[in-house]
Amino acid sequence: MRRGFTVLELIFVIVIIGILAGVGITKINFGRGEAEISNARVQLQSIKSGIMTYYNDKLLSGAPGFPNYLEGNCNNGQDNTNTVFECILPMGGIKVSNKSGWSKTGERTYVIKLSGKTATFTYNKNNGQMTCSGALCSQLE
Repeated sequence: MRRGFTVLELIFVIVIIGILAGVGITKINFGRGEAEISNARVQLQSIKSGIMTYYNDKLLSGAPGFPNYLEGNCNNGQDNTNTVFECILPMGGIKVSNKSGWSKTGERTYVIKLSGKTATFTYNKNNGQMTCSGALCSQLE
């Protein structure tokens, strides 16, 4: 009697492995999208925290107020007192791009694009709030 596998048994095993691989790849892609959303939430909280840190610093100095702009320059030691420094923000060196991630589209308007969906954030320098509009807003806040 011969020992080994028949061609039919090998094909059956290959089909099962293919099905398992297909399910696994789908789960990996789903997980990546969720990770991008989670990362964007953390970045948004970092921006809001930077705004509040700025406000608290100004409050302690006796002149409370929110930053005029969200980006500035902290890498060269220059202190621009009307901005939240770009090293606090995840968008340091903002570039308008069609790729995923943050981009600046106006003086105080920022867009995040993830998996083809976008959310537009408008910063209000009078109250330090960022308002959101777009398909991603419900997932980010």
